[in-house]
Amino acid sequence: MATSTYKEWLARGRVHQREGRAVDAMICYRRAAHSVPRAADPRYYLGEVLWQLGRTADARAAWHETTVLSPQHIAARQALAEASLVAGDLSAAKAAADAVLAKRPADLRANTISALAALDQTANGDERDRAAAALARLMPQAAAVLEVPYAAATLGRALSRLPATPGRVALVASLVQVAEVTRNLSGLFTSPWHLKAGQSIAN
Repeated sequence: MATSTYKEWLARGRVHQREGRAVDAMICYRRAAHSVPRAADPRYYLGEVLWQLGRTADARAAWHETTVLSPQHIAARQALAEASLVAGDLSAAKAAADAVLAKRPADLRANTISALAALDQTANGDERDRAAAALARLMPQAAAVLEVPYAAATLGRALSRLPATPGRVALVASLVQVAEVTRNLSGLFTSPWHLKAGQSIAN
């Protein structure tokens, strides 16, 4: 009986979500989760509608709970990585992205988030340079990730602390070549590090 009720509430939630009724979908997903407490999917979809409603912290909590219930839930880990990046929690973003990469090593967005977090957080100069080189290789396919304001700010902060290593020069050159990135990161390209990077590239 509980399984039948669970499926009905989950199905109703999906219909409401597809039709743009986020609040109704949220109610259905919560009832589905109540019917089967160990089910991961209601929490994942609940995270989606909470995000749509602007309740970003609650969405992250729902996706985290999803990964606890189902560690192999790749979509939840991807959502958690991206939501954590938006929230400025780079440690959580990298952990979630690396969990995705453990199952999908070629995942573009997870690779980008992991490299961006490493570029900002890693103290070792060689590791930061490798992260910068990795980001350079991911451009321009990964440019959409940098449309996140915090990601752009993180990149600018990280590059301002990174000396003119080969990885840094390659990354700046790849950013300059991507029109969408230069538009979204227009503030970065008027800062001192960009002028210095331009000199490094020219030389």
